[in-house]
Amino acid sequence: MVGRPSLGDLENRRVALAAESALDYMPMPALLSWRATCLTNYLSVNQYIRGSLLCLLSRFFPDPVVFLQAMSPWSALIIGEAALAHVLRDNSICGATLELAIGNLYFQPFVDCLSRLLPPVSHLASLVTKPAPTDFPFHRHITRIAEFRLSSGLYIVLYESSTPSACDVVSGYWTSALMNFVTGFTLGCAYPRLTFNRLSLLCDVRTSAMAWWDHDMARRLEDLGFGFDLRPDNWPLSCRASASSSFRPIDCCGKSLYICPLQGRYFGDPGSMVLFFDGFRVDLDDLHDLGVAPYGPMVAWRLPSIGTCKSGCIEDDPVLPPFVISMLFQFADDTTGFLRAHRFLHTVSGRDSHSSIASHTARRRGRRYST
Repeated sequence: MVGRPSLGDLENRRVALAAESALDYMPMPALLSWRATCLTNYLSVNQYIRGSLLCLLSRFFPDPVVFLQAMSPWSALIIGEAALAHVLRDNSICGATLELAIGNLYFQPFVDCLSRLLPPVSHLASLVTKPAPTDFPFHRHITRIAEFRLSSGLYIVLYESSTPSACDVVSGYWTSALMNFVTGFTLGCAYPRLTFNRLSLLCDVRTSAMAWWDHDMARRLEDLGFGFDLRPDNWPLSCRASASSSFRPIDCCGKSLYICPLQGRYFGDPGSMVLFFDGFRVDLDDLHDLGVAPYGPMVAWRLPSIGTCKSGCIEDDPVLPPFVISMLFQFADDTTGFLRAHRFLHTVSGRDSHSSIASHTARRRGRRYST
């Protein structure tokens, strides 16, 4: 005989049912805090976040679930305004274009894969593959672009990275607000402290490499209330202060909060946000083997700027050597389950700087990554 539920159980169920109707109004930080309260909320929020992603992708693909499954073997990423829309939980941010990124080893096979997911006439109107604009390979780390024009008038744009890491395209954006990625299993935000407060760092060196769609996105971000600046110390202290009194006082450049533009950063450091949609059901070994971000070839970066840092973020940075803008590396799972970088590849020229990096997927396929 099953016992009657206690008064406390009934009260918890009422709270859970009431929260389900409020999920649409919760920003991402509140949603993640609610997810951490109990197992029931954890499962319901995971389902809600994934459902929101499928709703966003359903505008572009006849079956978004199949698309997410097809992304994993190629280590592809959803980036740009679509990733920002998912991070901020506002699908209106994503306009008529879905941006994707892929490493330079699998560009053409992934183009063919996407073509099979988009039936001709009913969904795919045309496909154009073209080289990137002149400044893109150096400043934006993009070498080729595939543009899918859909019969609905929407576009899917695929960027080929200049390296084996699709994340290199993310680190090459002209603003920190767009340095986010989404996969079928994970979500990453490079500067959550800024992005959730509608603040963004500008890369003044990359403004010359902004295409017309980048200028259009800049206007849209301003309309959404984003504030842009070259240095975080130009913002009021209230925007940069830590929420906890236990943290040491903030430095002038924002290094302690991981928002200094000249500071070495990577997805998985204390200043970033890497979220697994369902940590209980996902097999991390499989993600590691497939190279799904944040596993596989990833990138450490600093935002190129003509400015200087008084805290020595260029000379004494523990992540990047002095004056190196980006660097390929790979994550590994240690015995405690935390992420750690174990191999590095400098993206600077010179005989002594050339080395190679191989992921589990590359070893299985008999390929090595090198520059």
